[in-house]
Order: sequence, then C-alpha cells, then structure tokens
Amino acid sequence: MSKHRRGKPLERKWVSAVQRTVNHVVKGFYDSEPSQRTGLRVLELIEENWTALPSFFESHFRYYEVLLKTTDHLLQGLLPNRDHPSIVMEKEKEHLSEPVMVWNSKTCLLRTYQVEIPCDVKDLQQVQCLNICETLPDVLEVFHVLSGRTTQIPLKHHSPRKCIV
Repeated sequence: MSKHRRGKPLERKWVSAVQRTVNHVVKGFYDSEPSQRTGLRVLELIEENWTALPSFFESHFRYYEVLLKTTDHLLQGLLPNRDHPSIVMEKEKEHLSEPVMVWNSKTCLLRTYQVEIPCDVKDLQQVQCLNICETLPDVLEVFHVLSGRTTQIPLKHHSPRKCIV
C-alpha cells in the first residue's frame, strides 16, 4: 500500500508527474526535425519538463531510480526510431502517452510510451487511432518507460505485414 501525504497516495502523484514528463518529451522529440532528434535533445527535453519532486516519492533513492530509468529508457526507446516518418497524435486520456504513428515500407505501428500500463490501453488506443486515422495500424507497441520493455499487440489480424521490432 502506498504512503499518504495529506490524503493523496504518493505513488499516484509521482506516476502522474513522470507520465506528463514522458508525454512532453515524446511530443517534443517527434516534433523536432529529424536532424535534431538526438540524445542531447532527449536530455534537454527531460530537463525542461521534469516536474516530479523528491517529495512525491517514498524515498530519495526511489526518486533518483525513477529519474535514471526514465532517462535511460527514453533514450533507448526514442533514438532507434528517429529517422522513421512519424506523426504524434493528440491524446484523449491523461494516463496515456502521446501515441506516435510510425511507418516504413513494410508496416504501420502505433507506439505509446507508458510509465504504468493501464489494462485498457489497447482499446483506448484503437478508438483513438480510428478517430484520427480512420484505420488501425498493424501493431500497437507499448513501451514501458520504467522497465525498458516493449509489448507488441497485433491489431490487424488479416494483414500479412510484419511488426517493427
């Protein structure tokens, strides 16, 4: 169970603050010109947008652990995809990241960067994508920022296309 300060669970407070940072970093990264999508740009965006305070966490150790993992995994998750054509789509729910549509000659991928992965992420992203694109991408890729793991969920079962890894 989370510790409480003034009635609000600490875990919820830091998760929301870190997710907001991730959202701003992802949007800022993909809104940049491809030549500006560098590790330095990711670090600058984290510095500009980090709003989580040490008091949001159960300890200073946990604060620095989350800051380190978020920084490391955003670098690992964003940099390999910097050259792919992409569109950052507007999000509808606060707990979801800005979804990014990425495509190449083989596939279309909807990528989202999450601090926590809500159980309804697939349904929400599908509806959101349908509202914007009028079609579903081949794959929903959920990048978990704290673990660095990626989960791919096929969305078009009839498509012979391959997933981006």
